[in-house]
Amino acid sequence: MFKKAERQNRKLRMAIVGVSGGGKTYTALKLASYLGSSTALIDTERSSAEIYSAEYEFDVAQLDNFHPQNYIDAINQAADGGYEVLIIDSLSHAWMGKDGALDLVNKHGKSFNAWGKVTPLQDKLLDTMLGYPGHVITTMRQKQSYSQEKDAKGKISVAKVGLATVQRDGIDFEFDVFGSMDTMNNMTIEKTRCPSLAGQMYARPGEELAKELLAWLETGEPVEAAKFEKPEPELEPELLASHKLDEAIRNKLSELFVGKEIVVQKFMVMRGQIEDGETWQSITPTYAESILQKPDVFLSTAMSHVK
Repeated sequence: MFKKAERQNRKLRMAIVGVSGGGKTYTALKLASYLGSSTALIDTERSSAEIYSAEYEFDVAQLDNFHPQNYIDAINQAADGGYEVLIIDSLSHAWMGKDGALDLVNKHGKSFNAWGKVTPLQDKLLDTMLGYPGHVITTMRQKQSYSQEKDAKGKISVAKVGLATVQRDGIDFEFDVFGSMDTMNNMTIEKTRCPSLAGQMYARPGEELAKELLAWLETGEPVEAAKFEKPEPELEPELLASHKLDEAIRNKLSELFVGKEIVVQKFMVMRGQIEDGETWQSITPTYAESILQKPDVFLSTAMSHVK
């Protein structure tokens, strides 16, 4: 059962947190440029990352619905694409954005029962992210946290107690490196498994930090290339409902696919987007958006692959 412990090479699991304007997105892209030759970015920040596309080369997937399953689908697609670095900008929306975990709980009555359904979905998102076969950098927002304090006379006052990360409590323990950015673009390493980084501060972090990270990640035995296995969906039907296509998107696709439904569905089965026997209406919102961005390309590709 037991065997000698051996250090193996690792893939980075890093979180960058901070208030708005701290440089989280730019820093993630800058570090990614040193960590690998290809970068995929999941964008929940209204295309803000594309401001930096003239300086850094990366592919982007836009999310405007933050159901955890949409994140999972995008992570799977990045893994299929073989991207060496994945940036999730930001993970906070999966917690408190539209159809994020808190929103799903609210829609199901804020009960203990509701959390029993939503927590496994949140866990699956984290498992999928941490199981990614390349480096992962996530950004998360922070907000001012407060506490109520009572003095000797019983008077209650509200006091600031620092910044709280907008995600589930304990999220910081999921990462190898957890760095916070201030408004002057300085990063302080709050928590880390890399001893040389503990407590360090980096002004406008970039190449120096990336080299330290790579030196630590690669101080072990090479590991066999990771094979990314997509988790099987095990969602409650009512949670899946908010993951379905909305009516406007469904109508646009219906017009696009008219007379070509059989070919389209066979092509989607070939690509692993739906199961054999399912209709195209079963695709994820993320995949639907990608089709509508380049409808002619999608149709021509489908027609050429399905005989």
